[in-house]
Amino acid sequence: MPGTVGTLGGVAIAWFMPNVTVLAATAVGLAVVGWALAFLAEREFGTEDPQWFVLDEVAAYLFVLIGLPFHEPWVLAAAFVAFRLFDITKPPPIKRLEALPRGMGVMADDLLAAVYAHIVVKVITWFV
Repeated sequence: MPGTVGTLGGVAIAWFMPNVTVLAATAVGLAVVGWALAFLAEREFGTEDPQWFVLDEVAAYLFVLIGLPFHEPWVLAAAFVAFRLFDITKPPPIKRLEALPRGMGVMADDLLAAVYAHIVVKVITWFV
């Protein structure tokens, strides 16, 4: 459930992005900060990918939207559903990325789920 709530935070952030350049810069910035904070969270709390840490979902969701008409409500919704589907099911090789050390696994699995979700939503936009 925390991942879903974190992704909803990403939806809210995306809604207020003025253009794709700001969206992309925000996604990259959150991913870099998220990687550093994930490393610290894992070290401080002695657990891999703490459930309460959702910055990875926020950043990854924003990556899904790069290059899509993200001001369209249906695109935001489709991106949300596709990203959550790939983030929860973790098809190969997403699951393997979780094993990366030092906070990288926390971010990398969500970023690859974002790539998968982006492809799905991009294909949908070709038909809509």
